[in-house]
Amino acid sequence: DYIFLLSLEEVVKYFGDSGQLSSRPSGAYFIRDEYDKARMVSPWSGWWLRSTGDERLRAAFVHETGEIFVGGSEVYHNEWGVRPAMWITL
Repeated sequence: DYIFLLSLEEVVKYFGDSGQLSSRPSGAYFIRDEYDKARMVSPWSGWWLRSTGDERLRAAFVHETGEIFVGGSEVYHNEWGVRPAMWITL
């Protein structure tokens, strides 16, 4: 099976969708909602997504607080981890 990083759409699908991703106003840099706790890995680590941010050289990520930063960050920053996902066929 394949191991991959989740996209923005998959994060809201599997961790809860407040509707902010599909209705965010232009220039909105992050999503903060009632599902932040479900997206937290630990209080000290954020995790990268495979979706690009607002610019081609930025990647979206989930902040250590559980907020989704849709604007992204430069991918050379090493402060974030990864939260791999995998489909398993039984």
